[in-house]
Amino acid sequence: IQSRVTILQAIDGTKVIVPNGDLFKKQVTSFTSNPFRKIEVVVGVEYRSDLENVIKICMKAVKSTKGILLEPKPAVLIGEFGDSAITIKVKAWVDSKSGWIKIKSNLTLAIKKLFDEHNVTIPWPIRTVVEDKDQNYTEKLLQDAIVEEVAAQPGAPEAAVTATTQVAPVPQGVPVMAEGTPQVMAQAQVAQPVTVPIEETQDQGLKPLNEQR
Repeated sequence: IQSRVTILQAIDGTKVIVPNGDLFKKQVTSFTSNPFRKIEVVVGVEYRSDLENVIKICMKAVKSTKGILLEPKPAVLIGEFGDSAITIKVKAWVDSKSGWIKIKSNLTLAIKKLFDEHNVTIPWPIRTVVEDKDQNYTEKLLQDAIVEEVAAQPGAPEAAVTATTQVAPVPQGVPVMAEGTPQVMAQAQVAQPVTVPIEETQDQGLKPLNEQR
């Protein structure tokens, strides 16, 4: 600490020169003034994992990592339910001047090795796709697709068409029956005209209609 500036040493070994005015006005974080420093490793496990067993495995990794202090005591906590994994937080204390970055790396490596030995899976991002098997819903989607295809054709009306019914044309002269009335159609045979020679009509006399020849 000088009269006008304060010279600090960063974690990567570089020197940081801070004016004393800024030093007193702004927040300053010190990584070495406290003899202990807490490190944290966050890892996700799949939902089918035995969480109690996972906690024991993580604690075993903590105790086997060199440089981690037993006092203050380390802790393994369940964080939260993520999109595809349950978050586990491993917290431990180390000496501030003992290279805590290297110790954190060794702890992460120890956790991964123990997970592989005990078949604890660190899941990939998971997305669940649900297929709707409702037949009515599927038919409606198909019908909507047909309507959209018809509407996209040139000259199609702007109004949406939901259904098309083809009705056979009714011939002229045929009465239209009310809906629900049974219709009986009969085809009448029309007699063809018969030509009789004139000589035959002169020789034979006329007879009543109810008599046969």
